[in-house]
Amino acid sequence: MMRSGLTPRKACGLLWTSTIRSISGFIGSAPFHNKHHVCSTDVVADRWLCFRHHRPPNLHVFSHSGLQSTSLEEASSRTGETPGEVAELQRWFDFLDDEEDPYDACWSADSLSVNPGQDERLNAILQGLKSPAPQSFYIIQRGLVRSQQKPCAVGERRTSVLEQCSYLLKDGCQFVLRPNSREGDIEPGLDWSVLALEVRDNNNGYDNWEIQSFQAPSSSLQIAHEILELASKASAQHAAKPNSTIDDLLTKLHNQLDLTLGTNIRGRSSADTAFNLAMAGVSDDSLFQKLLQTSYQEMKRTARRKSRKARDVAGILEKLAASGLREKDFGQIYDILPEVECTKGSDYDIFQHFRESRPRSEFNLLSPRPLKCLWRFSARQAKIREQALSSTCKRSPIKQAREAMYDRDWIHRLEDTSRPLVIDIGCGFGTSLLGMASQTKEDTTNNNLPMDFQKCNFVGGDLSQLLIGFGQGISKRWDLHQKIQFCYMPAYDLLEQVLREYPGPIAMILIQFPSPYRLLDEGNSQLPSGADDPSFMVTKELMSRVQCLLSKSESATLLLQSNCEDVAVTLRNLGREHGLAPIESVHPIISESDQAPPSKRTIRWMELGGGPRAIGSEWSSEPLLPLGCRTETEMAYILDNKPVHRCWMRADKWCC
Repeated sequence: MMRSGLTPRKACGLLWTSTIRSISGFIGSAPFHNKHHVCSTDVVADRWLCFRHHRPPNLHVFSHSGLQSTSLEEASSRTGETPGEVAELQRWFDFLDDEEDPYDACWSADSLSVNPGQDERLNAILQGLKSPAPQSFYIIQRGLVRSQQKPCAVGERRTSVLEQCSYLLKDGCQFVLRPNSREGDIEPGLDWSVLALEVRDNNNGYDNWEIQSFQAPSSSLQIAHEILELASKASAQHAAKPNSTIDDLLTKLHNQLDLTLGTNIRGRSSADTAFNLAMAGVSDDSLFQKLLQTSYQEMKRTARRKSRKARDVAGILEKLAASGLREKDFGQIYDILPEVECTKGSDYDIFQHFRESRPRSEFNLLSPRPLKCLWRFSARQAKIREQALSSTCKRSPIKQAREAMYDRDWIHRLEDTSRPLVIDIGCGFGTSLLGMASQTKEDTTNNNLPMDFQKCNFVGGDLSQLLIGFGQGISKRWDLHQKIQFCYMPAYDLLEQVLREYPGPIAMILIQFPSPYRLLDEGNSQLPSGADDPSFMVTKELMSRVQCLLSKSESATLLLQSNCEDVAVTLRNLGREHGLAPIESVHPIISESDQAPPSKRTIRWMELGGGPRAIGSEWSSEPLLPLGCRTETEMAYILDNKPVHRCWMRADKWCC
């Protein structure tokens, strides 16, 4: 008779006794070991039940690794089973290897599944582990069994696993290992256990065992933060990124996630880990998938916890999307959201939107709220000035060393250089370019100028290696790197290289939200002192290069955007001085009431004497790029109802 409702993916162990021979009476107390030593009467796979109607108890002496390292003849001799029966058992374990999802097995573990017979030794272990103790037990036993494949001494590899799992111990508890550890099968209570410090001096059966003392290991979030710190420090110093050290940390993180299955990053920590890795430019998508699975399991585990705040759930979804995970990755999370209960309060409306509308096709990195996550991160970064780096400035040993780091090979990494090129100067995270490169044909017409971005190449340049690294990592994970490149290079140098070396036409140049200059030496001292300061990105020399590139292609355009009205007017005027003409907007700003209320900077600018306002037929009250192609700054200002000043320009009559 086949038992219903059972799947091989949930099969983590088998429980048999010598006295029960029928499946209908299948229950018992002696644990049968598979590779993870997790037992349950409720998760036995249908295929196994079809295969055998009973199993003598003496096969429990073998774990999966035990069967792997033992010949069929020896196994047959030790168990009394025929070699054919042992071979069938081995095939069953191989099936579990292929089909089992360790995340599901771990996060669904409970006291009955890990200790159905209420073995006192296992109960003692569970009492010394952090809640949920069955999950902690699963992680430790699974890790110990898997470690047997490592080519080192038995005690060394088991000690290594226990050290990495020490975060699972309650305060005042320690691991103990049986002396002279034996090869092959490893059993909890017989080969390892957990001992409370206050009772370790009592005999307790462990007087000759080795006590394992460890410092708490770094969590996955701490490792990700360390990686981000290394990338941030290199970027701030304009130094080479320490790729070797970062690769070692990524290997450590991979191994830790494989062992812990995300149980050391509860709550929002898995989403924070993914976000930090994306900010550091990590392009290994398998890491992000593991963290996504952890977030799903944690959300599932706490679904009925009414004390959970809606803003925490919304924050998890936003950070996962901001880390570059796409709508197709969120299937399981959207499935569990209807079951999640939260307290009302901040962001509850957003949580309800996710739970009820299931916006699978519209929620990703390029959606408004994930973009605002990026904007908040970017706002905390130090401003980078161009003065010491631009090719128009005097050369120095420091400048020469930095120039050697410029990425001038980006053209050769493009698949087809005959395509029209879109250039984003000071691209930051590169979200505009990533959005354009991801557009489908029917989504590529904005409200002013039709353009099929599918036929274009894209390049973004910036002096922040950190922000450039984010764009590079996402483009690789999204498989866009053959038509989109990001390079560490000053704006002027990038345009000069395009002018000299790029064989195809120019489609568009973007100058979006450059770091503004100060108003009469007021404000942030990191900012340029004024529009004529050489450290302000958009110099006369730069605009001259822009004009030369635009004049070589009849339909090429320049998009100017700024959140500072005086800066936007300055950029428009500079373009006019170099032979660029504004293009009339479909949604012009005729009066001040056509846009959001002025910013504090604009009010101060007007108090200081001001000048012509960003009002007229060339200024647009609506975004000029399609939804999904907008920068994090533009989206943050739209969400906060703050003004953004935009206009299109193109080459007028003459060429450089």
